[in-house]
Amino acid sequence: WLESPDMNSFIVVELKCLAAIANELGLEEDAAAWKAQADALGQLIIDTMYFPEDAMFYDVKLGTREPFTRVKTPNMFLPLWAGVPLPEEEIRKIIERHMLNPKEFFGEKPFPSVSYDDPSYDPNGYWRGRIWPHFVYWMIQTLWRYGYHAEAEQTADRILALFRATPWLHENYNSATG
Repeated sequence: WLESPDMNSFIVVELKCLAAIANELGLEEDAAAWKAQADALGQLIIDTMYFPEDAMFYDVKLGTREPFTRVKTPNMFLPLWAGVPLPEEEIRKIIERHMLNPKEFFGEKPFPSVSYDDPSYDPNGYWRGRIWPHFVYWMIQTLWRYGYHAEAEQTADRILALFRATPWLHENYNSATG
């Protein structure tokens, strides 16, 4: 079984939402408790699943810090989307080395489900290269959050061009370029 940065990132966001709701209801102690849980889980994601030598989050084998694989997917950026407490220089390293790398994710068709340069990449593969709009949306939010506004806008333009190429929205899109 795996410990996964993506699923844990969703839990961090949910805990932060519960903190915001409690805060709106005037339940300061509850809000602080939810926030503390979100912060603790965010730190655990970093301690367990972040590999600074690769500037990447990976799935790890349960109870270990051993990567299950080193396949690069947009899932590896979800801890940034969730706002885990990673130092700014590490965040910039991840974004600039991987998210904005056209050979990996920032191609003409942004954020395939497996990086363009991975041996398992297949532009027709359901989870091996196709583009999923909800992931692209989260990546746009991530770029915007960390000050990469021009790149976020460029990503939005690219995904909208992909949407406009068909008469209706699809669940996912072929990521072949050219």
